[in-house]
Amino acid sequence: MRIRSPLPPDRDAIAALIGRGPFRPEEISCALDLLDAALGRADSYEALIVEDPALVAYVCFGATPMTQATFDVYWIMVATDAQGRGLGRALLAETERVLMARGAATIRIETSSLEGQGGAVRFYERAGFSRVGLIEDFYRPGDDLVTLAKRLQ
Repeated sequence: MRIRSPLPPDRDAIAALIGRGPFRPEEISCALDLLDAALGRADSYEALIVEDPALVAYVCFGATPMTQATFDVYWIMVATDAQGRGLGRALLAETERVLMARGAATIRIETSSLEGQGGAVRFYERAGFSRVGLIEDFYRPGDDLVTLAKRLQ
């Protein structure tokens, strides 16, 4: 397993991974926009990928606007056939390491209560994130916005 920053030639493989995820068309469009920003080093968006040996996981993150030391994780995904092997946890840990080296104090994540049948929230909680907010029916009826955060040491 190797974690590294993606390069522009990785775009098609990352886009394919995003397209295979459990996302609605508008979510895929948003994820691709952030991917392009990260690859172009636009704004403050960044990304990391996991190769094992092919590309199997991706994370996009960036500085939270108008904050001094808070960052958002916008997208994290692991190929379905690679799940359950700790790759997502390793990718999230590397993201935390990169951000801590920059002086980050907090990482924030917003996710759907239904993402992965609630598995996304469980994944983040097992990684040390706490629920800090909930907006019911945010995405559509029965699909809440869950906000999680983790203070870094």
